Amino acid sequence: MQKKLCMDFDGLSNDDSNVWLLEVAEGDHLVLFAGDAPLPNLERIAKRELIRPHGFKVGHHGMMDAWNEQILQLFSPEWIIITNQSRRI
Repeated sequence: MQKKLCMDFDGLSNDDSNVWLLEVAEGDHLVLFAGDAPLPNLERIAKRELIRPHGFKVGHHGMMDAWNEQILQLFSPEWIIITNQSRRI
């Protein structure tokens, strides 16, 4: 029962991941951490806020539902980090 509840919760909440913007030195250096947020969430953020982070930690372990060329152009980071397994790209 507990395992089923955990799996159900994960399935319902995975798309609602926290997105964090780390500010260092009073806005001089920003790093955006996308968590497991899917593209529509990031697109909504990009349209509401002018965020130009220096770094961007790509969401959902590099899965294609979490980033694309357009989102990179919207945020225009100097560098990105993707944590993944090669079979996921």
